[in-house]
Formats: sequence, C-alpha cells, structure tokens
Amino acid sequence: MTDDDASDPLRDAIATALAGQVYTPPTPTTERQFAEISEAEYLSWLTPQAMIDAMPYGIANYDQLGRELGADRYLAAAHEVIWVHDGHTGRDKFARLHSWLWRTAMPPIKSPFWRTGSLDATFRQEGNLSVSAQSSLQIFGVRFWSPFMGAAPLVTASTEPRSATKATGRPPKDYWEDVIIAMMVRWAEGDIKPKRQSEVAEAMKDWLDARSEKWSETTIKERAKKVFNAIQVAESKQ
Repeated sequence: MTDDDASDPLRDAIATALAGQVYTPPTPTTERQFAEISEAEYLSWLTPQAMIDAMPYGIANYDQLGRELGADRYLAAAHEVIWVHDGHTGRDKFARLHSWLWRTAMPPIKSPFWRTGSLDATFRQEGNLSVSAQSSLQIFGVRFWSPFMGAAPLVTASTEPRSATKATGRPPKDYWEDVIIAMMVRWAEGDIKPKRQSEVAEAMKDWLDARSEKWSETTIKERAKKVFNAIQVAESKQ
C-alpha cells in the first residue's frame, strides 16, 4: 500500500461532511433576502420609463441611471422578488434591490424591462461547483428613487435578518464548502471539540460573521448537522 492509498482521517471527515453537496430542489422559506420598504414608499417611486424620462441628461439618461444605481446614489425596489439561493427559495414583497444587481445585470436600453419593470437574473457562484451553484432572481414591478424625489426612504429594519448583506454588498456566493472545510480543520487541530450540533452552528456563525458573509438559521442548521455527523463518524473510528 502506498502513502496515497492510506486513509487520511481529516480528508475522509471532510469528504463525509461535504457528501450530498449536489443539486436538490430549493426549500421554501419565509426568511427575507431583501430588506423591505413600505407599500406607500414603493408606490411613490417612479417606474423605469418614468425615471428615464425624468432624468436631466438627455440621451445620456440611460447610461447615467446605470452609474447612479450601481453607486447606490439612486435606489430601486420591486413589488416582488422570487429568489433561489443556497438551496432555498422565497418571495420578498416590496423588496429593496441591491446595487450590485445593476452593476452586473443592467438591462439593455431596448429591453422590455423599461416597459414592464420585470427582470430575470442568474448569478453563477464561485468555485468548481455544479449547475446548482447558482442564484436566480425573478423581479417584478421595479420602481426607482432618486435624490430629486425628496428624502431617502427608510428601510424596515425588523424585516432585515441579522445576516442580510447591505445594499452595497457583493452578489450571493456559495461559501458553504469553505466553511465546512474550515470547521473540519479546526476539529482536526483540536480547536473545537463539539459535543452538540449547536456548538458547530455557533462556530459557523462566528466564521461567517467575521467575513461579513450572509447566512440564515435554516442553512446553518443543515450544514452544522453535516459537520457534526462527520465528526462523530470520524471520532468513532479513532
């Protein structure tokens, strides 16, 4: 038997923890991905074509709107966003849209979006992953706000989860493989010796919060269970 054939406990434990990281249908959730504004605030904003017509830059209105939205100087919200991310799906009403959307998926000037206010967007996530490693958005009823319309709107803080990425944050990213490996390495090095799944969950939250990553309780529990089970299997072989 060669060294390559020998069993590596950490490698085996990581493989166990990562097992099942393939496509499964997204699980519905009521947790929000987008901060909420009030219905009255949303209705006071301008439709896409009305915003283009109201801007003072003439033929440069479209290009300038993209710059303003991408810089978070102008704001956007949707009547509803149907989203799929990290194995979950949800429907957010009166959703404040992130500025990165316009930096990465600004509709062309001839797009039906400017008449309908509807937009579909898919973001390939980083890493050597399967087709399931995508985040998709179906956006309906987009409206815009700009400084010439008055005071900036207030976001309903109570509807924004602790883990929510701020409006200037990056697009969704599949970092769960990284955090799972990090937890298994910490276990192998003796940094964590969890006796309960909840201890793994707290360690994951600390790791993610330290990197300003987004997470939800549901997703944390699912990954923590994988890691805790893998640790139990590995410790039973020692």
